Amino acid sequence: MRYFLILCVFCSLTVSAQEEWDDLSGKEKAFFYRVSRKTDILKNSVFHLFEFTDSIPYINDTLPNYKYIEKEIINDPSTLVLHRDQMARKPNGLVCDLAVQYAIWELNQVIQYRNSNDEKDQWIKEQLKVFEKYVIENAPQSAIRTLSGGEYALRKSTSSYYTPSLSAWDKLAAIKNSGYTQLDQMLCLNAISKGMEKYIHLRSKEVFELLGGNEGEYQNYLSAAGDGNDFSSLEDTYKKNPLTRALPNEIGAFNFEIFEKIDKKTEKKSLEIKDVKQYQYRMDTEQKTVLHFDVYAYHPERQTTISIQKGGSAYILYGNNDNRLLSPDSTFGEGTTYWRLMWQLEHIHIADLNEKLYGKRGYKYWIEEYEKKIQATLLQIQKTEYKINELRHKPQKKPKIKKKKWRKVDLTTSDQHGKGHPTDNLTKTQKKLNIQQNYLIQLNSLLMTQKQMLAQLKKEYEEAYFILQSYRTKLDMMQKTLGLLVMDYEVEGDLYTFSDGATFNKRTQDFTFPADGHASTFQLNHICFGEKVFSTKIDENFVHINRTIDGVDEKYVLQRIQRDKEKSNKMSVSDSIQTMEILMALLDDNTGINLTPYAGGIKVESQGEFSRNENLSAIPYEQEKYTNEGVVKYRTTYDANLNLSVEVWEDQMIPVAFSNYQKQYVKFKSKNPTLNEIDFWTGIRAMELSRKWLEDLKELVPLWIKTAEDQATILKKLKKVKLKKVQFKNGAVQYKVPKYIYPAG
Repeated sequence: MRYFLILCVFCSLTVSAQEEWDDLSGKEKAFFYRVSRKTDILKNSVFHLFEFTDSIPYINDTLPNYKYIEKEIINDPSTLVLHRDQMARKPNGLVCDLAVQYAIWELNQVIQYRNSNDEKDQWIKEQLKVFEKYVIENAPQSAIRTLSGGEYALRKSTSSYYTPSLSAWDKLAAIKNSGYTQLDQMLCLNAISKGMEKYIHLRSKEVFELLGGNEGEYQNYLSAAGDGNDFSSLEDTYKKNPLTRALPNEIGAFNFEIFEKIDKKTEKKSLEIKDVKQYQYRMDTEQKTVLHFDVYAYHPERQTTISIQKGGSAYILYGNNDNRLLSPDSTFGEGTTYWRLMWQLEHIHIADLNEKLYGKRGYKYWIEEYEKKIQATLLQIQKTEYKINELRHKPQKKPKIKKKKWRKVDLTTSDQHGKGHPTDNLTKTQKKLNIQQNYLIQLNSLLMTQKQMLAQLKKEYEEAYFILQSYRTKLDMMQKTLGLLVMDYEVEGDLYTFSDGATFNKRTQDFTFPADGHASTFQLNHICFGEKVFSTKIDENFVHINRTIDGVDEKYVLQRIQRDKEKSNKMSVSDSIQTMEILMALLDDNTGINLTPYAGGIKVESQGEFSRNENLSAIPYEQEKYTNEGVVKYRTTYDANLNLSVEVWEDQMIPVAFSNYQKQYVKFKSKNPTLNEIDFWTGIRAMELSRKWLEDLKELVPLWIKTAEDQATILKKLKKVKLKKVQFKNGAVQYKVPKYIYPAG
């Protein structure tokens, strides 16, 4: 372990857990402890909020013996304390991740042991009824039976399709022999998936609140895309967990969507699984709309791809080869990405067909060439027929007769012996006619060959043209699925800010739309694809999507309000946990830190919140009437960097110590006539308390952080923090105030 959290410094101060947490069994508490430790994104954010209060044995003097801890928690649930009050300040999505994992675990037990008669499994019977009620909501009538009491129940055979260990493809194959119509087969399997999703959504909301989450509007989707055929290429984390080893993999609870596909040629219907899942959401008009993502399983050679589209703009999130985190950075190692498939489709497949169709020696060229050749041949045929016709009607002379000379030796043998028989030759006209007729036969044969070739070219051209159109249609669909106008972004640390103000935090996996006053809708596409453009095997991907609404106030790392009348500066458990999170965050190389002092001025308090009272003016100091009560607010938020702030408010009477700064105040007032003495005084205090806070953090580093290397990393960042000016009127005015003068004695 890179650092050692010594929250034991404050072990004497404990927070009583909520009653619901105490009701959990040791096994259930151990599940939360293990999952928050083994999930990277949860380990850095919420794992430390589960505190094991017994002694912790170590292995090799470096790591806690977690197996021992988990066994102890199972044996004695009281040894694991949840700092529930701290969960409320965590991003909703991260707390939801933990709640969803628990709900999946519970549902897997319900389905796996639904036929158990063991006494300890009796709770499963009630939960099974709840789950089946959700299935009935979308099940076809053919899958429902009516009980004697008038209640509805699923047919017993339906439960054979619950098993999460079966792939969606296996379920499709199994239900074909069920006797249901094809439409009912689809409705039945979709109803089971939706029932699982609803059970997990509602159960996780209960667990979310049990853990300390405080979000009213809460939506969960367990999105599964791909062909649903084979999950073997995906990592099975359940088998590595002793609490889940006997259960089906968690991805079996994710929702594949089955639909009826019609073959255009045969008009035959078949059941298919969607390789792109689409979700519609509505933005909140006054609060930030946040989408949180948790990739449960992914193919290491197929880039996880999520497209969020709003008003023509597309915000695309990509996975990488090494972990389950998304980001707008499309960099990917070995394997296939959606962009690469689109590029191949456009620049290889479509480009090749374009060249074959319209290139210099493409189908279009040869069709035109053969059409020209046919016209030329037809013209030659016409000319030849004309010549033949002329020759047929042309008067002919008698053929010349060539006689052999009489020879004595031939007197008795010559064919002319005694007769004078002439040799008959063709006339010139007849010879020409024969030549033209033979030429006409050749031309007609050539014409037939040319027409056959033209017909073949046109057929191949038409086939290639329709293939090209299908390729272009596919490319158009891929482009629309991904998004036509991809938004640019700037990155600072783990925070990506898009050009229109939307953000994505890689550390928390939260995508955020700022409120714009419009209840506009946006769409999310969960995209899956195969190894090649035209692969029939589409590799699966599983993503948990959570939508929540965040108020105007940001989630904070630390918030502490200190009133002057509260003399003790001793840290509470809450303060120590929050302070430790600041130091832990500084171990991240991408995380910087800044500290800003704010002058609050004359305070006005409303429901525990403080602001500057612009209607009151400072009044002179009177010892008998002096009842000022100063308030200091320490706050830390975490986006790209840690943003620390110290804000100070006072009552309107000028304190006696203000006389030490009279000359500096005159100069301050001349430059800022709208600010008064209390503004100036709270600015001096804010700067001094900021210096003091920074020094306190430096002093805690060697006490709370174990290794010298980590200590050096944190101290280096803290030493870089420079305090120069105080912010007045929430940053509208910046001014360098004098140093605080401590009273004598």
